[in-house]
Amino acid sequence: MSDEPATVVESGVSTETHRIVADELTAARSQLALLKAKTEVYDAQKREVLSGMKSNVAGFINDIEKDPEFDAFKHELAPMSRWADKMELGDSLETNLSIGRLVSCASAKYKRTREEASAMGEKSNALAAAYKELEEVKSDRDSKATRIGELEGLVDERTGAAQQLQDELAKAGLIKDKIDFSNQSARENVGSTSSAARPSLNVEDALLGFINSGPSAGGLRVTQSSTGHSYLGSTGGDIYTNALSSNR
Repeated sequence: MSDEPATVVESGVSTETHRIVADELTAARSQLALLKAKTEVYDAQKREVLSGMKSNVAGFINDIEKDPEFDAFKHELAPMSRWADKMELGDSLETNLSIGRLVSCASAKYKRTREEASAMGEKSNALAAAYKELEEVKSDRDSKATRIGELEGLVDERTGAAQQLQDELAKAGLIKDKIDFSNQSARENVGSTSSAARPSLNVEDALLGFINSGPSAGGLRVTQSSTGHSYLGSTGGDIYTNALSSNR
């Protein structure tokens, strides 16, 4: 160190001390300027984030404020609407960002819940429509099943009647070969060979044989009236023979 005494300024502070303090002040000012620059960058980023969520936050608050369900709280919600309009301004950026993020998340969840509820409603409507269509199909199926049962009963009834008629004709000797009416081919025209499979019946010969099979000498013929009645005929011969002759 120099042996010379330190120069003393009028204020009583040495030049050396003054220099040290001046250097420290310069460094502090430099640090403060750097910190201020960084703060301004951070604040600008926060303001940008707040500006990006402003529309969503303000819209959500506005919906809540105008909802009739919350009419009793309008006077308490009004300041929030005013805050949302200027949320990216002012110095309380950290607080505004926290509140804004909370409202933005609540808005997103509320919107998602409404969309899910709407989708669930659409699915419910589709399920109700499908259930109704299924009920109509089941009703149509049951109706057709009932109709099929009725038709089957009618077929059984008519088959039984045809069988009884065939038995009576067989007893009278009018037919020899019986038809199995329980077989579908005997009731319907099934295939090209169905007609050939049926036994042919000469109705005229069968009916004539039935009339001649009566117990009396004259059989079951209707004989000529002795009164000369115009309806019964006054000419010789029996009515059935004359009728057959006239139709030939």
